[in-house]
Amino acid sequence: MSRKTRHSIDYLPARGSRDAPSRFRGDGDALRSFLSDVEDLLDSYGIDNKKVHAEAIFRYCSSSVRMLLEELPSYRRQDVKAMIKDLKKHFPPRKQASRYRRSDLEDLVDEYSHEDITIDTLEAFIKYKSRFDRIGFCLLDHGKIDRFLLDKAFWDGIPETLQDRLQEEGLLKIESPFAPSSLQVTVAAQTHFTLATHSIASFGGINHLGVQHTRLGRNWFVWLAFGLVAIVGAFVALTRGRLEDHVAR
Repeated sequence: MSRKTRHSIDYLPARGSRDAPSRFRGDGDALRSFLSDVEDLLDSYGIDNKKVHAEAIFRYCSSSVRMLLEELPSYRRQDVKAMIKDLKKHFPPRKQASRYRRSDLEDLVDEYSHEDITIDTLEAFIKYKSRFDRIGFCLLDHGKIDRFLLDKAFWDGIPETLQDRLQEEGLLKIESPFAPSSLQVTVAAQTHFTLATHSIASFGGINHLGVQHTRLGRNWFVWLAFGLVAIVGAFVALTRGRLEDHVAR
């Protein structure tokens, strides 16, 4: 293979293909080997470009990790060194993470729910989710908390203003005594903030696109978003139903 320096992500294998690095799914113990595999891949393709390096890291991450990266200034700047530093901060090794206690999670929930902190942008929500997941999933992995308590804590940490909006917009339906799953809340929050951004952009573009075209585009996006929320809700309801049946037996 030619050693000519290349400057495009298109040269690299698709995510999930045979020659691609194993997908990074947020396991802190796997981060170092993942980053090394990406560097080896770039070297084998003769690619020596920092922006392509940043895109390669992004490409071979799971959807949840990519969602986090999209909200980080380091990824937006294509600053690969800062990206790697952020990944190490958000996904520490399990040995380090095992030091977390339930009180650490409770403190984080109290910080967001009781203090003067707002989640009024998708970036702010992702920041909360990232901090919560770093502690919460480590507690879950070490048997210090169960899944239902984890979901309840995640929902309790969402400020009441955002909780109310997600329910008023029909993006979440609370079925007592269960709290919505973190997946449901994440999809609902993404939909809420994306629709808000889309509405602002559509309003600003009316003079150029025409009112009718803008409304059609917005309606299509709304139906798609609500369909996604419905699918996630059905999946979570089915999972809970199966668990209840199992417990009843």
